Amino acid sequence: MLSSTTSAYSGWREMNAAANGQVVGRARAEFPKERLLTPGARDGSYVVHSDDGSVEYRFSAAVLALDHWEIDPDSIARRRGDDDLPLDALEFCIELRTTLGLSDAVLPNVGFRPAFTP
Repeated sequence: MLSSTTSAYSGWREMNAAANGQVVGRARAEFPKERLLTPGARDGSYVVHSDDGSVEYRFSAAVLALDHWEIDPDSIARRRGDDDLPLDALEFCIELRTTLGLSDAVLPNVGFRPAFTP
């Protein structure tokens, strides 16, 4: 029984990671076009920092007409210092809440983060 639960949780984690990567990638492509954030160019890729500067999102992209960004989803990386972090759509919104203009009315309880363990 534990084996099937662990296997199901592992499958869920893989699907969740893929979904979070797609959401963060889509946000990266749309937010510059909407002028919500402005990635900076560095070493042949683009970088966006969290509001407090502790987290860096780095990615490869082609900037097209009308500020449309075509981002390579496999290039998106999230780092804090020397540590690689998983992509997480909720964390992305929390880390850039001021930049994105997300008030307490829109994104309340940012200190609460439920933990799920099998």
